[in-house]
Amino acid sequence: MGRLPLGSWAKNQRAAARLTSALAERRDQGLPVGSTAGALSEDRLNKLDEIDLD
Repeated sequence: MGRLPLGSWAKNQRAAARLTSALAERRDQGLPVGSTAGALSEDRLNKLDEIDLD
């Protein structure tokens, strides 16, 4: 099984964070959210923030 380069992993995680943010915004506006596949949990968002702050 091949390994994913760190840059690709980080890019994918940031894309998932943007998706999570967009879904939360739609939910707050009372709009339909649809599938949450690919979205990050709150714990994963916090961990990603910790990495970005270093």
